[in-house]
Amino acid sequence: MLNGFYLDHPNWALWTESFLFLYGPLIYFYTLYTIDERRKFRFKDLIHFVLFFVGFFIFLKIYHLNPIAFKQEILNGISSFNQPTESFVIFLFVYAHFFFYLFLSYRMLKKAIRNFKDHYSYPVLQWLQKLLLALSAILALALISSVFQFIGAQFYFNASLIIILLIMVILIGRLIFKTLEQKSSMLPTLLGKKYSGSDLKDVEASEIEAKIIQALQNDERYLDPELSLEQLSESIGISKRKVSQVINERMGKSFFDLINTYRIEKAKYIFKESQDKKLTVLEVLYAVGFNSKSSFNTQFKNRTGLTPSKFQKMNS
Repeated sequence: MLNGFYLDHPNWALWTESFLFLYGPLIYFYTLYTIDERRKFRFKDLIHFVLFFVGFFIFLKIYHLNPIAFKQEILNGISSFNQPTESFVIFLFVYAHFFFYLFLSYRMLKKAIRNFKDHYSYPVLQWLQKLLLALSAILALALISSVFQFIGAQFYFNASLIIILLIMVILIGRLIFKTLEQKSSMLPTLLGKKYSGSDLKDVEASEIEAKIIQALQNDERYLDPELSLEQLSESIGISKRKVSQVINERMGKSFFDLINTYRIEKAKYIFKESQDKKLTVLEVLYAVGFNSKSSFNTQFKNRTGLTPSKFQKMNS
């Protein structure tokens, strides 16, 4: 558009404008299917794409079915930064539509992450959370860029485009490579009602709790950085549903909190008892089952009020 290509080929222009109404729903469904890979696409899901089809036919009527001279007049207005006020209202609606779907996606993801804490001892889907936040930041910058376009500030508009492209390359590219390293975290059953119809008796719950404590205190299963509820359940020979119920209701913790409590206690013990003056925080976090420095620092400070390095310094 800015280089004048469409002015010479007006029939090729504005075919992708209605795609703006696809971005939000596609991000939403990407989030949905990342959380639950078994979910089937339903006929009623098509309602999310209604605006895309409506937008396509509107552009067909107001632009594509008109004479070439009319098209060139519209394109001249766009390329010369001279657009009617009504166009800006449409742009605001497009951004509101995208932000709405990002909000829905983020809210759904936060709920899933809370549920995942009952099944995993390590942070899950953080990369997706960062992806949604990065998209929100890019969208906010794009909104500012659109304002420059409509007030005719061409220099600032061109500069903002370069900044947006650079941020997209850095943030989105980095997140894509992070995504390729992730394991699938598909747990469709998590979103249902927990423990409905459970017949777990108090005596059985006590026995399961004792087995959990033994597996963690004596066998130190928490040292496995990839430990999941399913793996712990298999090691003690109890169904994961019952193990989860005992951890949540009897021990008053999520699986994530329980395992990381043991890991932090082990880290505190190593910091206090180690005679190695060259011992590093990185060595300790790997030794107790963490595989992320940021996660270790967060969990350690939440439970002790101190950073690992400060705790080590105080107890060396």
